[in-house]
Amino acid sequence: MNKIEPILEVLQLYELARDETALLCNVPHDDLVGATNDFLFHHAPRFGITGSGDLTQGLRDGGVDSVWQYRASDISGQLGVQIKSSGDFDQGSSFRRSVMAQIAESRQYNLTHFLIGLAADLTNASHREKARGILADVARMTDNYVIALSPEKVAGLWKWRQGLNIAPIEQMRLAGYSWLTATYDSLGNLNQNSWGKGTGGDWSNLRCGTIHSGQSVTIRAIGHSPTNSQLEYRFSVQRSGQSFIVRKDWSPSDTWTWHLELADVGRHVTVMIEIRTVKEYYQFNGSDDYNYATYDVLPASAG
Repeated sequence: MNKIEPILEVLQLYELARDETALLCNVPHDDLVGATNDFLFHHAPRFGITGSGDLTQGLRDGGVDSVWQYRASDISGQLGVQIKSSGDFDQGSSFRRSVMAQIAESRQYNLTHFLIGLAADLTNASHREKARGILADVARMTDNYVIALSPEKVAGLWKWRQGLNIAPIEQMRLAGYSWLTATYDSLGNLNQNSWGKGTGGDWSNLRCGTIHSGQSVTIRAIGHSPTNSQLEYRFSVQRSGQSFIVRKDWSPSDTWTWHLELADVGRHVTVMIEIRTVKEYYQFNGSDDYNYATYDVLPASAG
């Protein structure tokens, strides 16, 4: 199993448009490293990784900003992270040579993969040219060791971190509540909101809100437990004008595929995604946190 694939899958949902990468201009390198570590930490259950991002100075000198361990029944390894900030892209002709040298040096540290985040401002012609060059260089490598994150993905990661509401998360952490980092579906819709985080329940990034009976939609949740306890998820559906009915009861599985029926047709049909760790108390009537995936469901023959 490749631990990089789920990271890229989630970042694809967070990805911003090219012009929005201007928000990366002048963001300090260490702030971007911190945001990347926060992203890996909060999404760790989906990625199957653990760690804190702490490093010795020797690794930092070698061009590795943080290292994350990942372990599963069939595979383990180390993910190294290096961020190239907009200030790095302001370098002259030595930029590409410096990046390639750091890639070569990183191979000394027994990393399984080396993730390079390119925080270029793509509205800047010089930045754009350098980023394209590095992406092309990495694409020509055949060993899957280096994975380059495009500026659009880094900008999405940075925007995610800026929108993270730390106060209620800290409260949930102290209380032992788990929370939903994000929910997304097979249509490309993304929900970074949740009631536990105090940001409401519905989509934060809706791309396709109309579906049809006979269609199948897969909904996946990313949760986090501050106590490292086993997470459980529950999926319920509220048809238009009706009450919620559990469609997949509490289980460790964070994924549910909804096979839509004619009876599901209606406006504002809502899937409720809940999360918990089993204990004697909960924040929301049996769950620690929850959010929604809301759709307009049309009959198969419509449109």
